[in-house]
Amino acid sequence: MKKMLLGGRNCTESTQCISLNCDIPEEEEMGKCVSRLEGKSCFKNSNCDYGLFCEKSNIYPYLSTCKKLRTTYELCENTDECQLNLYCWYGYKEDVVFNTDNLKKCLPMYS
Repeated sequence: MKKMLLGGRNCTESTQCISLNCDIPEEEEMGKCVSRLEGKSCFKNSNCDYGLFCEKSNIYPYLSTCKKLRTTYELCENTDECQLNLYCWYGYKEDVVFNTDNLKKCLPMYS
């Protein structure tokens, strides 16, 4: 039996989930691990449900909350904030050279 499952993973009982919350619909054997929802407080990304990340505030009292993953060309600080097919990097070479106010963006991955 798998343990320490993140939000969105299949589970059969709550003890398998990091959040200790396995939501199993009536008359079914398999459910999904449910973590903290959008707008709820968090400490790290794994506290938040699937499709969310833990955004740290730079303003007192420095609360961190679960937010939706950022989409294409939205500003970001690291790749964990971007949707799964995106990565966080400078949009233009000028942004790297001049490093003006953290102009990293969620960019599409090309294969």
